[in-house]
Amino acid sequence: MNTELLKPKSKCAPLSSEDTFASICKGICKDVTVEPRLIPTIELGDKACLDLGARGVWSPLEKTLCDVRIFHPGADSYKHRQLMDIDKQHEQEKKLKYLEHVINVEKCSFTPLVYSTHGGCGPEAEKFQNNNTH
Repeated sequence: MNTELLKPKSKCAPLSSEDTFASICKGICKDVTVEPRLIPTIELGDKACLDLGARGVWSPLEKTLCDVRIFHPGADSYKHRQLMDIDKQHEQEKKLKYLEHVINVEKCSFTPLVYSTHGGCGPEAEKFQNNNTH
């Protein structure tokens, strides 16, 4: 058994809900919204939304939209994979789905926030937390 999959990353706090994350961001960022609706397109439809939006995440005036994925690294489908590879796969899936739309249509930046049920997080989520907790 690969114990690397079971080790939580101590650098990242587990995410319990978008509301919890939004309340943390409200003390640091401006215009924090939970589940902001996206501008309708053929690709995403007219009911698409992401999990979190905030101004001032990466720079003072820029709006950033985030989408959260929480996965269980102990699932059978992940048992032969490294945790970092799983994190990156989930980040890439979010980027493939939303990045082009967010940049070109919403005119914002996009950050996928990937967390595991064991307390770890993906590289983008770690940067997001480090940037917004100091």
